[in-house]
Amino acid sequence: MKFTLGTAAQATGKGKTTIHTAIKTGKLSATRNENGSYEIDASELFRVYDPIKNVLEEQHSEQSRTPDGTEILNKEIESLKQQLERERFFVAELSKRLDDETSERKKLTLLLTHQTEMKEAKEKKTGNLWNKIFKKR
Repeated sequence: MKFTLGTAAQATGKGKTTIHTAIKTGKLSATRNENGSYEIDASELFRVYDPIKNVLEEQHSEQSRTPDGTEILNKEIESLKQQLERERFFVAELSKRLDDETSERKKLTLLLTHQTEMKEAKEKKTGNLWNKIFKKR
C-alpha cells in the first residue's frame, strides 16, 4: 500500500509538514512522482511513525477481502469447467452426426454408381443377345 503526504498524515495522526520534514531530513524514505507528489510505502511509514488504529483495521480488512475474491474466482473457474464440458459433449455429438452422414452419403453414392454400371451391363447383354438372334456382327 502506498501513501501520499496527506494520507500518510491521516494514517499516523501527524501533520503533512511533519511527514514532509521527515522525508527531507532522510528520516523517512519516499519516492517522488512525475507530478511532484510523494509516494510513501506503508512499511516505511509505519517503521518511523506508529499508525492510528483505524488504519491497521483497514489494512487487515483489505487483506481479509482476498479470500472472498479467491472464492469468486474459484466459482467462476468451476462454471467455466462445466461450460467446457457441455461444449465438448456438443462437439462429440456433431462429430458423430457428421460421421453418420458421411457413411450414408457413401452408401448412396455406391448405390447410384452401381445402378449405372448395372444399366450399362444390361444394355451390353441385351445388345449381344439381339445380335445373336439376328446374326449381326
